[in-house]
Amino acid sequence: DHDIAPIVQVIMLTGEYMRRFYHGHYYSKSQNLRPVVRRAYDEVLRSYDLIALPTVPFRARPLPPVDCSLEDFFSAAENMIGNTCQFNITGHPVINIPCGMEDDLPIGLSLVGRHFEEATVISAAEAFENIGDWKTM
Repeated sequence: DHDIAPIVQVIMLTGEYMRRFYHGHYYSKSQNLRPVVRRAYDEVLRSYDLIALPTVPFRARPLPPVDCSLEDFFSAAENMIGNTCQFNITGHPVINIPCGMEDDLPIGLSLVGRHFEEATVISAAEAFENIGDWKTM
């Protein structure tokens, strides 16, 4: 019985390995990129109230079977963060809403807003939801 998901265990172990053997060198380098990424989104959001993008950059896929290999499990998990992980470091408010179906699988839409403008993001998501049933769009 495991209380921590395998992907979380690998991330934690990788972090500890990097700390022990590289003493924060690569962590520091990555943190130096934080303001660069943040500025890039801020620049776009100077001209627009929101950025709309697909939550994942591909059509929904079935979940891997419970008995799949760890490699397949990690691959499926890591492929899901391509359009979302950057907001963990930039701090921009983002919300995911369902916006349609294709082949009986949902399509997610992410709305990204300016810093401290969570109300705009939430209002836009609510307005979209009020348009109609996302399952028939």
